[in-house]
Amino acid sequence: MLMLFFIAGSGQRWQILAALMFLAITMCLAARPRPAWVAGTVLAMLLIYLGMSTLNSNYAGIENADDPLESFAATAASRIVLANGLHDVEAMNFVEDGSLGRGFGAIHLQKVLSSIPGVGKNDLPFAARLSVLLNPYRPETDTSYASETYLGWLYVDFGLPGVLVVFCLVGVLLARVQTWVFAGSKGILDVPLRGFVIFYLGELALDGPATTLAALVVVIALYLALCIGTQVLGGSYRWGGVLAGSPAGKALGMAR
Repeated sequence: MLMLFFIAGSGQRWQILAALMFLAITMCLAARPRPAWVAGTVLAMLLIYLGMSTLNSNYAGIENADDPLESFAATAASRIVLANGLHDVEAMNFVEDGSLGRGFGAIHLQKVLSSIPGVGKNDLPFAARLSVLLNPYRPETDTSYASETYLGWLYVDFGLPGVLVVFCLVGVLLARVQTWVFAGSKGILDVPLRGFVIFYLGELALDGPATTLAALVVVIALYLALCIGTQVLGGSYRWGGVLAGSPAGKALGMAR
């Protein structure tokens, strides 16, 4: 609950649903899910989404429609199912008609730099450039972005061959990680770590490798800090043993 209050206080909306998704994943790892709490989790996320929709300008005036419920459902379904995917198609069309040139890795490099604190913050994001292409006559005060999924800007950077190769490699990575995720211990720190790994790897197709890797670096650093802290408080502090014996240490080949 404190986590949800903290996120809500920061003014961010999607992160609240993301936190609930992470909690649901972690609970599934810790115990066999029951239909009752699965339904309860889905219902809670739906109610939170309904509440947050009152703050979203896309739903403004929907109460004046002939059928407000149907209009809300159609708008919500469009945002959830299509949303950034439409911008993927639009970016691909711009590439094909010559309005947008190949990036040849430029967008990936920008994503990598922007994921480093204090670096690359003055560069115009690709989502902002795409928004201008979609609406070149928009007001100067309009700061909206046309956000894509990883598929979209991967295509802009490397075309269809790049999409096939990269997503094949992503599939290999997920297959390797899956073995570690479901074969490990259920320690009090290990289960949340696996929950975070599953969640962020699930976001890989949305945010791309740079953002996912940056998030996982923070998660693993926090996990190792907590492991060391528990060893210190337990009176059996052994730096090498803590790192080598942890799931992250084993994954990095540090186990003896």
